[in-house]
Amino acid sequence: MTQRAYPLHEQLLFGCGLTMTAGALDAYSYLAHGAVFAGLQTGNLILLGTHLGQLQLAAIGRYLTAMVAFMLGTMLVRGLQHVFENRAVNQPALVLWLELGLLVIVAGTTRVLPDMVITALLSLAAAAELQEFRQIKGAPFTPLMMTGNFRTVAEHSMMVFATEIAQRGKRRKIP
Repeated sequence: MTQRAYPLHEQLLFGCGLTMTAGALDAYSYLAHGAVFAGLQTGNLILLGTHLGQLQLAAIGRYLTAMVAFMLGTMLVRGLQHVFENRAVNQPALVLWLELGLLVIVAGTTRVLPDMVITALLSLAAAAELQEFRQIKGAPFTPLMMTGNFRTVAEHSMMVFATEIAQRGKRRKIP
């Protein structure tokens, strides 16, 4: 019986590295940047609800910022996947470079930028990772802890947006 060869980004060791990275992003953002998760948006939603319930309205901005940044990161990567769908582009490598670039920016500006901005950049990186790397050896995989609903809403929002733009373009071409 021959085993199927999977690409590097679907190997178990690579998946373990992604999972450790996502966990480190969450731990770092929570412990060092205002008790906000970079990737665990379900946790941010719970914390947002807790602060709303206690009428601590000043605290909700940091959770909303991370959640919006996560959605934008998901939409960005989904857009890149759509654009490069039929092209000879190594999408996993492109997303890894994007994530690495964001992490380098965070490392270089962590003492300068406000916590909300740092957490937003980390949320973009976590979203990019979650959107691109969703299989290990052909099986479903999630490199970070969350329900898939938040990512799915962002992905579908991007697809609706892209479809609307395509429809408008077709309508304009018709004389």
